[in-house]
Amino acid sequence: RLFYFAFNTQKAPWDNEKLRQAVACAINRDDVLTVAVDGKGTLQKTILNRGLWGFYDDMEGFNYDLDRAKALMAEAGYPDGGISTTLTYSTSGAYANIATVIQDNLSKIGITVTLNPMEDATLKETCVNGDQELYLWRWNEDSKVDFVYRDLYYTGSTSNYHHYSDPHADELIDKVATEKDQDARMAAGIELQEYLVNACPQVPLYIANLVIAFNKDLQGQYFYGGGNHNWSHAYIAK
Repeated sequence: RLFYFAFNTQKAPWDNEKLRQAVACAINRDDVLTVAVDGKGTLQKTILNRGLWGFYDDMEGFNYDLDRAKALMAEAGYPDGGISTTLTYSTSGAYANIATVIQDNLSKIGITVTLNPMEDATLKETCVNGDQELYLWRWNEDSKVDFVYRDLYYTGSTSNYHHYSDPHADELIDKVATEKDQDARMAAGIELQEYLVNACPQVPLYIANLVIAFNKDLQGQYFYGGGNHNWSHAYIAK
């Protein structure tokens, strides 16, 4: 399950790619990891769930770097900041702690963030309708890459809370789904991940560690990285 921070890319000023990149550089994800899961997790740059086919995390990305963030703010047309915005997040889990860290982080580049907590169902409805500006959410997928790419980033998808729309991204998503040559498909997947990380509709935050305790005599279990384990063939050996 990848927890992430994201933008409604159809709402100004978050339709500005350089501004989104500046925000990505201003978020201290180590601090986020600490307040969310006491540091017991993994940071990553790519938007794809870890463990899925084609996972690639070797792009430059946007690490915590305030100097770079301020330079990107200037490139975006906001050298002095002066932006006020709202961060929407769920009242469940550790989202409130994450939100306060990000609120403090963004204040350092001149962005004033008002926190807007709400219940999960209300948050989803708000995001589908495109009423949010910034938001926190998560995505869990452990088998099909198309359930990440197409659901989260394809033009018109109801799960595309970013309201992100890009013909080149759509073309690459289609290619990953349909290309029969595995080398070409892998290359398209890497290109797509690099493209989406640079476009920055989303800032991946962390994946929490999964801890599983089980009887030492258990056999036949199937553990999956996404957490949706298969116990249908499990039994206790005597």
